Amino acid sequence: MKTRFSENRRLGATVLAAAIVLSLMLSGGGGLMRERVQAEAVFYAAQNINTDLAERAEAAFNIWNASTDIAAESTLQRVEDAREALLGAKSIAERYRANVELDAAVGALMNELDDANLSAEDSRFVDGQYAAFTAFATTIARSEYNEIAGAFNAKLGAFPANLIGMLAGVRALEQFG
Repeated sequence: MKTRFSENRRLGATVLAAAIVLSLMLSGGGGLMRERVQAEAVFYAAQNINTDLAERAEAAFNIWNASTDIAAESTLQRVEDAREALLGAKSIAERYRANVELDAAVGALMNELDDANLSAEDSRFVDGQYAAFTAFATTIARSEYNEIAGAFNAKLGAFPANLIGMLAGVRALEQFG
């Protein structure tokens, strides 16, 4: 005897459950993904952390360039390596680690330059570049990105968003720090 679809409760319940899961993934997952993209855009937006990191890399290069005849080769190489790591970093966490290393490398270079006999003109240039380098660090520290990412991650970790996010493949945001 042939069973009709409308008479098979098990099949009906399975189809209904699949429809609900699919609906949650498409609607709720899409909403969560949009929120994630908007939050991440704060990091990459013009005049925010990503731009400030590029400016720090540029200032570090300028200090490095003014120091090539004065500072130790190992110190210069450390700045160059840290700068390249920052510019080549793909993730937010990688950018953070590279930024910390660049800060330490430029600090070591500045310590060497404090002991060097720079001309007044070179000294003003290096001091100006270092002031810009540290100013961008201050701007980064005041960014709202970590607060926004933390709020998104808290929402993603709560029910039902955690279930919807898991089904839709929405990942938590990396913190910068």
